[in-house]
Amino acid sequence: MNTARAEIGEAPFKRPNYSSFSRYFHWFLILGLIERTDRRERAIYDFLEERVFYRLTEKGKAEQDGWKDPVRTVHPEFG
Repeated sequence: MNTARAEIGEAPFKRPNYSSFSRYFHWFLILGLIERTDRRERAIYDFLEERVFYRLTEKGKAEQDGWKDPVRTVHPEFG
């Protein structure tokens, strides 16, 4: 896939990182595909924040487009 992107002058894909994961996770919350639960746990290290757990919503189980491209689902004008 990176070869095809390079041929048309696009930047090659890089490996996912925490920032990209965090952005997608944020969009999934906005779309209502996931929700926070009441479950919390202490982090393994004192300097880290408490662990928060999430679950799929009914909408998240049925949704397809939001998982593929959450930004375009919220903002179809970008497409």
